[in-house]
Amino acid sequence: MAMDFKTWGFKTVDSFYDERTGETIAHANADPYVVYKLNNNDTYVSDYYALCKKFGTTFNRIVEFASNATDQTKAQLTDAWLDDGYYPIGRILKPGTTNHYHSILFIYSSLPGPYNINSIQNLNNVYTSEAIGDDKNEINDATELNTKLDGDVVIQAYESNFKIHDPYVGSNSGGPNIYFDDNIYGKGFSILKKLLIINKP
Repeated sequence: MAMDFKTWGFKTVDSFYDERTGETIAHANADPYVVYKLNNNDTYVSDYYALCKKFGTTFNRIVEFASNATDQTKAQLTDAWLDDGYYPIGRILKPGTTNHYHSILFIYSSLPGPYNINSIQNLNNVYTSEAIGDDKNEINDATELNTKLDGDVVIQAYESNFKIHDPYVGSNSGGPNIYFDDNIYGKGFSILKKLLIINKP
């Protein structure tokens, strides 16, 4: 989330004491340290809504993909959010594990479109949680999805259409402004399990 906050230029709502400089700042710029401190000195975010509020914004939704969601569906939905001006936070699962997640930030897509977010969500095997009190809605009709998307431009290597920031920087993977499959795990949409959407300032 720190990457998204920094990309949007978020500042803290309240004053912030920066131990690095020994100064109290009226409205500190969001950076990994500031976000870490305001998240109770923790890198794991358990309450997205509370953390967003500390930076004067609101959490929009979590999109969790079902196990049968296709790479095409994931790519089109990610592209739709980017086209709408958001920078989705992607939660990717380390291969061979069941709960070892890593966060990346989608920053660019060249996927042909645009795709309508609502129409894709109504078709695409995702589990969506609205920000304010809406019931979760799970749709798993892969047959309907394939029928509705029939005739769309088929792109085999979706990953080459997306640029991301990956906070991990290795010798051959991770870092800023890289292709999606150059992430820490070297995999593409098959390991994308969730999108976190934060409202624009």
